[in-house]
Amino acid sequence: IAAWIRTQIQGRPLWLVGHSLGGLTGIAHHARHGRLFDGIVAISSGVWGFESSWLVYWQRRALMTVAGWLVRLIGRLPSRWWGNSTDEAATYWAQLVSWTKHRCWRARDGFDYHQAAQDIDVPCIGLRGSRDRLVRLSDHTELLRMPQAEFCDVADRGHMSTVRDAAEPIIKAIRRHTAS
Repeated sequence: IAAWIRTQIQGRPLWLVGHSLGGLTGIAHHARHGRLFDGIVAISSGVWGFESSWLVYWQRRALMTVAGWLVRLIGRLPSRWWGNSTDEAATYWAQLVSWTKHRCWRARDGFDYHQAAQDIDVPCIGLRGSRDRLVRLSDHTELLRMPQAEFCDVADRGHMSTVRDAAEPIIKAIRRHTAS
């Protein structure tokens, strides 16, 4: 899709803008396969397992363990039960549980996304709602460890509501980078 989009935009920069898992997978793809985008905006994206607080780590590990049992029992995470638009795949949840449990961010084949992401050489902008209870600031900054990463809080917004109010900061950041 990205190759086709490049044919349509005639030399203009192509940026990935992803929310939550979208930002995480965009960074993972870029880290593993090289430069596909001219920049990345990760909104409310983070990776669990690298918390400095052992209390937070064990709370999250317990939560992920229970979620993992539920996923194995039902065959998917029934996210629609609490208002999400779709349920989430068992394979995806198995990876999330493993990352949290083992304090790593690796593919099933052992590729270390956490290490490789530090070498991403395009602008990476992280936006996070100041009231996001799912992705803490430390989760967000751990994901975006590349030297040129920039961070911006969207005041008084949570995990989902940040997306609605992120358009202006995203446009400003992309314009600032494409103008130089």
